[in-house]
Amino acid sequence: MNLLFTEGKSLFVYCNRRKTLYLHEKPGRSIIMTNPVTNHGWKPLETNRLFIYENGIRIYEGRRLDSDILIESEWEDYFRNRYENYAAIKETGVFQKCKKNA
Repeated sequence: MNLLFTEGKSLFVYCNRRKTLYLHEKPGRSIIMTNPVTNHGWKPLETNRLFIYENGIRIYEGRRLDSDILIESEWEDYFRNRYENYAAIKETGVFQKCKKNA
């Protein structure tokens, strides 16, 4: 599953299958595609990690959740136990790096 979405300011990117999204980064610019369009500078996007970009710059890189550690049926329990509700997520400061004037 690949997820790319925006709220209008930030681009949120998540990929959980190897070699299904590719990244090309240059200073101040990041390009994400399903297939490399040139032979140079592209690398597969790391799996099982949330990335957040603003203005072409990566501003957040989440902790990698290795799919080999948790089988699919355990994911829901993992997240339910870790964050009982949205308020608990906000209290952890996970997304503080996204807030410029926090």
